[in-house]
Amino acid sequence: MLIREEKKLSQRKLHRAISMITIFSGVILLVTIVVLYQSVIKRKKKESEVSELKQKLNDAFEEVIEFGKKGSIPRTV
Repeated sequence: MLIREEKKLSQRKLHRAISMITIFSGVILLVTIVVLYQSVIKRKKKESEVSELKQKLNDAFEEVIEFGKKGSIPRTV
């Protein structure tokens, strides 16, 4: 009977350890997903900013070319 009680206690400890490992793994997985998601969002934002800056540069270049064709340079104050 004492051996049965020890087996039950041992099984409870094993179940508790498995439960803790499962919870810990789930938390780590969740944190990893959140970090990766934020990384993707940052990358997309940077790509959008780079695209916007490229478009502004192209617009400015076209404006300079247009002024060169007209032979006048606008004066800025």
